[in-house]
Amino acid sequence: MTKRVAEIQQGARLRTGAAQIGSAVHVAGHPLLTRDQPVVLALSDETLSFFSYDSAVPIDTLPIRQLQSVHTVVYDDERVPHIEVIDSAAQALQLTFTREGAVWTCLFKQMRKVRPVDWYHALQQARMLISHTG
Repeated sequence: MTKRVAEIQQGARLRTGAAQIGSAVHVAGHPLLTRDQPVVLALSDETLSFFSYDSAVPIDTLPIRQLQSVHTVVYDDERVPHIEVIDSAAQALQLTFTREGAVWTCLFKQMRKVRPVDWYHALQQARMLISHTG
């Protein structure tokens, strides 16, 4: 990890109070991110923020309440994706969220520092905590 990325992650951690922070490549699907864009993800109690490697200001902040589904993605030997399993060997993370009446599904790969299965677990915990606090 480059010094600049570490600085962006530290800035993101301070701004968001992130409990979990890591890097990934946004494959496609999030309307405010570009295809194959490297991003820093920061999870706080109630939000998931996305940062570019160029700025400590988030590109987008997604309230956890808007997450409709979280899936790990496992590719088999023929590169067919499977989202119905939770596997520590998962290679990607798929998120589906709602915003302004639309449903968006996005995919993240090459996750660094935090593995897809660990993001899955942390996001599910955040969703459960929010559902119990109203």
